[in-house]
Amino acid sequence: MSPAKITFYFDIISPFGYLAYYMFRNSPTFKPVQINCVPILLGGLHKQCGNLAPIFIKNKSTWINKERHRWADLFNIPLRKDAPPGFPISTVNVMRALTALHQDLNAASSSEGNAKFADALEVLWAALWCPQSPVLLQSTRKDAFDKVRDSAGEFDIKNPEILKALLAAVVGDELAEKSVRRTAEKDVKDGLIANTNRAFEVGAFGIPWYECENEKGQCEGFWGFDHLGQVVRFLGLDEKGDLGRDGGREMRALL
Repeated sequence: MSPAKITFYFDIISPFGYLAYYMFRNSPTFKPVQINCVPILLGGLHKQCGNLAPIFIKNKSTWINKERHRWADLFNIPLRKDAPPGFPISTVNVMRALTALHQDLNAASSSEGNAKFADALEVLWAALWCPQSPVLLQSTRKDAFDKVRDSAGEFDIKNPEILKALLAAVVGDELAEKSVRRTAEKDVKDGLIANTNRAFEVGAFGIPWYECENEKGQCEGFWGFDHLGQVVRFLGLDEKGDLGRDGGREMRALL
């Protein structure tokens, strides 16, 4: 049997995508799973589906703000109280930079590349959704991060120089500079579009979207942080006797 796999389609504009990524990275439940993070453009996906972003839907915009905090509190995930300044911001160039980085790291080395890409994602997601995250404060890279904070302690990730500095702290100056520079290249732009189209083709209509394959080779798609319990069950992770460091109570709540 092959190991369980998750293809995780993401855009860092999504707070629920951040919550899902935090779980994938930190929960022992997902430790045996091969996770491939694929950058897409959420606005492009919404356009293909004819969806209106939740923040523009009356009542739902208020509800999702409460909902993200409920899940964050339940799973002890560090999360800012308010939305990032100017939210929703354009993440087109950020996602293009991540597409370029994803391409270059995968071309260099699959296992090492995946690890570096995961580290870069952790930093960028924290910069947007939890600027006071331990990832940014209790780190050997803290000084580098502090240099690009504004007076309010925020990171303007739309600024190419700040984006470059955040990436450089993880992947080095050369690769960070290359990733930001390549946002203007056609193959990177086309790559992000192709990723978004792929997400649409496998059934995605929002983020987080998971394309899952269990040990039997069966494939299924799932959406939403609140459906992670279904992912756990489909992948057979609920049968392995380890549903998390908190005794499994929170993960079982999802199940």
